[in-house]
Amino acid sequence: MFTKPNLLIKEVHDKAVLDNIYQLRVEAWRMQLTHTTSIEAWEDEFDPIAQHWGCFDEDRLVAAACLSVHQDIQNVPDADAYEGVITSDAPSPIASLNRLVVHHDYRGKGIAKKLDTVRLARAREIGCKCVIGATCDIRRGEQLKAQGFMFVGEGKATEKGFLAGSRNMIWILYL
Repeated sequence: MFTKPNLLIKEVHDKAVLDNIYQLRVEAWRMQLTHTTSIEAWEDEFDPIAQHWGCFDEDRLVAAACLSVHQDIQNVPDADAYEGVITSDAPSPIASLNRLVVHHDYRGKGIAKKLDTVRLARAREIGCKCVIGATCDIRRGEQLKAQGFMFVGEGKATEKGFLAGSRNMIWILYL
């Protein structure tokens, strides 16, 4: 799938490319998250079960995102961010949009929307009933809203995980 000339989004399975994704996360998030300063790569416990996509400028990885699927809200990444906002009766399977990262040189080019498009298509394809996402970035929230997501509330700041210490805006899309 082409997003712009020379940019290609494709599903990723290769360990070397996944390792590049984990490194890109740290590089892109280093300025935003203080707890990334001492690590070289960001891989979490959900990565092995997630489906990953990368955006490539020729052979260079410039963006990535993943989708994980769960039977209940308590098992999604950063689950404590959703506590009290999305209830345990959310329809399952639940798709969770996770770990969207765009290299700073490539921001503002519509890559996030294209990565969302492929992830939403996969969620529909595999029969998910809803898609959730949490963000602490207002612009990202506007992107989700433009794609049909509904803002359902502000989640608590988590003590661990990606969204640790952040104000979390919680979004849901019913499929």
